[in-house]
Amino acid sequence: MKISTTKLFIFIVSILIITLIIAFIYKANELVEYSKNIYFMDKYVNVKIVTKNEIIANNIFDEVENIYNTYDNLINHKNDYLGNLYNLNNGSTSIDYRLYKIIEYGYTWYKKSNGILNITNGNMDDVLINEVISDNENVLVDKSIILSNDVKLNLDNIAPGYINEVVARYLKSKGINKYMINEGDNIYLGDAFKNKLYNIGIVNPNLDMIYKIIKGKNIAISNVSKNSNIIDINTPNKVSGVTVISNNSMDAVALANILYLMDSDSGLEFIKDYDAEVIWFNTDGSIVTTKGIINYE
Repeated sequence: MKISTTKLFIFIVSILIITLIIAFIYKANELVEYSKNIYFMDKYVNVKIVTKNEIIANNIFDEVENIYNTYDNLINHKNDYLGNLYNLNNGSTSIDYRLYKIIEYGYTWYKKSNGILNITNGNMDDVLINEVISDNENVLVDKSIILSNDVKLNLDNIAPGYINEVVARYLKSKGINKYMINEGDNIYLGDAFKNKLYNIGIVNPNLDMIYKIIKGKNIAISNVSKNSNIIDINTPNKVSGVTVISNNSMDAVALANILYLMDSDSGLEFIKDYDAEVIWFNTDGSIVTTKGIINYE
């Protein structure tokens, strides 16, 4: 049967239109990586997310930036913001519930580490943490924490990991499972883009060069070294750097700060109680790792 030229033309045009529609639908649902630098704790944090379009990405980034700004004010010990750390250090006992939770978290690690991780300028035992009754997580709480003996708090050694965890949980609540939060010394990885593993270089602080490439996803990596500005006192001369890999950012940062203040032998014993892998760079040039590091090579 002979097909007329008109019918053939209509058929070809129909095929082209269908192809264009399919391509448009595919493009509209194609995942794209977006990135933004956000100022936090006197430096920039790079946040990468994978989502469908720029409008969604910008809305997500606006809220992420709001989270960082809010917590930056809460943990600020130099300037006065409502219910923040500055007020607590200067006699107030009424603080934001979110700040209370960070301090409570720091106190937990103070106990676990037998005082090695200390968020005070003195003794954490001089901090009275009372039980809090609250209807929600964003209210001011009264008389929840009382400082004695001129104790001051500083959360710089645990805040990055804690707040990165808050951001990651927000991203997941919005269906963003592919992400990277890069704070330099602290990196938090979600699912990798296009289902590949992330490759993260671990620097040997003794040589200032890459020691190993860590491969993985849904992990947090925290580094503390002689080049870090978080710890500047009571540093043992046997360890020049430590890297911790954990399944969450809070614990990775806390453990890295604790283990940096131990020698590697003590650290190996301590880390047995926790689900994390560690690399120690000793000042004598030797490198010690937990057995599970091989899983990330």
